Amino acid sequence: TAATKLQTLLDELMSKGIRGKSGQRIHFQNLELLATAAGDADLNISHVHARAEERTESGEAGALYAVVIGNEYTPMDKTWLDRAMTQAFNLRPKVQKVLFLAYQFDAGVHEYVEKSTWGGLGILLAQIDTDLLVEDLKKKQKGDSFWLIGQPDVKLRQITEGEDKGKYTVEVRGFDYYNVAEQKMESGGKGDIAMWLLDSDYNDRFLHPAQIFFPMADGKSGWASLAKTLSAEIDPELIEVYRGTESLPFELGEYRQVAVKVIDKRGVESVRILKP
Repeated sequence: TAATKLQTLLDELMSKGIRGKSGQRIHFQNLELLATAAGDADLNISHVHARAEERTESGEAGALYAVVIGNEYTPMDKTWLDRAMTQAFNLRPKVQKVLFLAYQFDAGVHEYVEKSTWGGLGILLAQIDTDLLVEDLKKKQKGDSFWLIGQPDVKLRQITEGEDKGKYTVEVRGFDYYNVAEQKMESGGKGDIAMWLLDSDYNDRFLHPAQIFFPMADGKSGWASLAKTLSAEIDPELIEVYRGTESLPFELGEYRQVAVKVIDKRGVESVRILKP
């Protein structure tokens, strides 16, 4: 049942905490399942499932979190976040941070987080390990179940000269990660990017990659492996470009916006929408 799945994820959260970059971790204590999660719909907190305290390294209580959990069928979008933030803001006792856990986040979520001004409420996004969706894999799952998601640092630039004048390129500069110890976002480099995809005409619904890159691939993997198989058909210079962090020139489509999905070496993914 839905209640059983929710309780299982909350138990997992309390047991393992959330993994950040470089082995950092957030642990929790004193979990409180909220009424609507148990079936009472009268409190109008349908999008907030629990409340928990962060447990500091010394074992003392830290910030009070509202916990929001997405389902396995639908990516968590900015409408979902907005409703949950409204409810979290009105919770008493008042929470300091809102933790969103989802198997997948929709494009536009990071833009919402950046622009959010919910009375100083902090927002953290964490991806749920998809192994938890499969019973056999869940039983064997020994590692981390929740990973803090970084915010892609992506730049859209219009070309101003040359034969591609008027077209655009996208550069992926890296990830911004949440530093658990310092409790703030900090810039990360390009070295952790395993793969990124570019949709040059994003329609606000589905991401259709027009260009795919493997920055961490060596000469034997990624596009290079395909190039050896199709050596007569593949341009070796293009293969090298597709191991980089800057796109090929492209024209904007009818929707006048692009989407970039970035996947780091842990398999954690984020999507960023860009407009000229």
